[in-house]
Amino acid sequence: MIERLRDLLVRRKTSLAWLLAALGLGYIAGKGSALALQQLGVLAWKIVLVGVAVAVAHYLRRQVFHYVDLSAVLDQDKTIKDGLIFLGVAIFYGAIILSITQGL
Repeated sequence: MIERLRDLLVRRKTSLAWLLAALGLGYIAGKGSALALQQLGVLAWKIVLVGVAVAVAHYLRRQVFHYVDLSAVLDQDKTIKDGLIFLGVAIFYGAIILSITQGL
């Protein structure tokens, strides 16, 4: 059992994060169902907020930079210009998402 857990943690880098999340959820669930429901409600609200932020960022990017075709930039990616376009769009997305979710 411990050997399988160690193999899982070594094989996947995100497994430690999932293990910590499961331990935290177990602790919350052990303290009582009211606390667990409140914490799960907060987590659900954060997930909804991030989802809305990504959707808004995508919509705004398509409105502001309608002439930028990211699929063509990602397929070619041969020049520095393509890399700078991708970096600029990533910064734009990041700015919108962070501005909407700043309270998280």
